[in-house]
Amino acid sequence: MRVSALVLTMVAASVLGVAKQKEVVSIKLIPTLPPLDVSTIAKSSYLSAFV
Repeated sequence: MRVSALVLTMVAASVLGVAKQKEVVSIKLIPTLPPLDVSTIAKSSYLSAFV
């Protein structure tokens, strides 16, 4: 049981370490032109579950 808890903890830590969310945001500057797509990356740096 302890070994499985350790393995699951290590898996969760590695997933959180490499987890990134990528979002494409469309920005429309001029109504007659097509929207400009901007790619942004958000990475979590605060996890309230571990506090």
